Amino acid sequence: MTRSVAHRAHSVQLEKASPTMETARPSNFGAPASRPTSGAPWFWQIVMFLWITSFLGLLIYEWLAGLIKAW
Repeated sequence: MTRSVAHRAHSVQLEKASPTMETARPSNFGAPASRPTSGAPWFWQIVMFLWITSFLGLLIYEWLAGLIKAW
């Protein structure tokens, strides 16, 4: 039993037509742009802020402690 298989003309899916610059451009240039949102939830932003600041604080502490000991 053989079936005829429909073959695609292209092996890669073609891109959809992108909108032109006129339609992609916002119409209100004078209005301030809204703040871009990140993909992380607010609590992960707080966690990362605390982790980075504590890491930098410990790094500065160790650096200053090394300077004082060498003095």
